[in-house]
Amino acid sequence: MTPEASTSLKAYIYRITREHGVPTCLPFSTMPPSTVRPNNSDAMSEHSNYRFKGTTPLFEYFSAYPTFTYNLNGSPTSEFDRMCKHFHWDRDDEDQEEAYQAFRIALTKEFNNKYGTDVNELAAWQSLCVRLGVDPIPEKIKQCRQVCSQVSSKSLRSD
Repeated sequence: MTPEASTSLKAYIYRITREHGVPTCLPFSTMPPSTVRPNNSDAMSEHSNYRFKGTTPLFEYFSAYPTFTYNLNGSPTSEFDRMCKHFHWDRDDEDQEEAYQAFRIALTKEFNNKYGTDVNELAAWQSLCVRLGVDPIPEKIKQCRQVCSQVSSKSLRSD
């Protein structure tokens, strides 16, 4: 990792953990791809360190690596894998592990910002169903959980 990327990442991790603590898990058992899509792609700089109002946790995370160009339209995990290749990190690399832990924090925050943290909130589950393409949207939490679990299981088998 370059000294510039290492310093930026450490500052990011410090700020996020100081402000929000370190999340241990996601509130739901399934993780949809990022829904970060700017309305006007021309408004985005070609460089990932460009800041815009309403910055998301994932955008902030990838901005800590100015030599890596984050694709807002890519899935977060695909972008993380691409970034690891960009920096030539192996799975057992200490820099990769540090980056992965910070990525998990950003991904968790992104998910929580979108769907909330209350596992008993019907609206959150219904939003997740919409994102997963479930139709019709269930009217009870138990039904939402079952449908999301089925969709998640199918997605994992097809990957």
